[in-house]
Amino acid sequence: MNGKRNVMFNIFYIVIGIALIACKAFGIIDDTYTGFAGGLLTVGVIQLARNVKYINNSEYKEKVDIEINDERNRYLRMQAWSWAGYMMVIILGIATIICMVVGKRDLMLVCSYSICLMLVLFWGSYLYLNHRGQ
Repeated sequence: MNGKRNVMFNIFYIVIGIALIACKAFGIIDDTYTGFAGGLLTVGVIQLARNVKYINNSEYKEKVDIEINDERNRYLRMQAWSWAGYMMVIILGIATIICMVVGKRDLMLVCSYSICLMLVLFWGSYLYLNHRGQ
């Protein structure tokens, strides 16, 4: 984990969040970006605190490094992504059927195109990983 680089990114997020809030205060942008600005500011502050703790606290740094590099945690993260992908396809399939039944054609198309995109990404990833492994 590159702590100093991450600190710079987090400061950048904070500055962008503050700039968007200032633009809203001066009437340059509308309310649409206020939530985005608040999100950037909040994430930037929280991640900045975590990265400063990572840089300054050796025990915390060792704990985080072990958690990131541990094989069991990598396997669990891969399994979680796999389950999330399966669940997303199933949920979008059910949503497609429900939208079709209630006559929401636009939402039905968004759900079905999302399933198609997920399956194309899965297929492409599988082909890439299969080719890379040989």
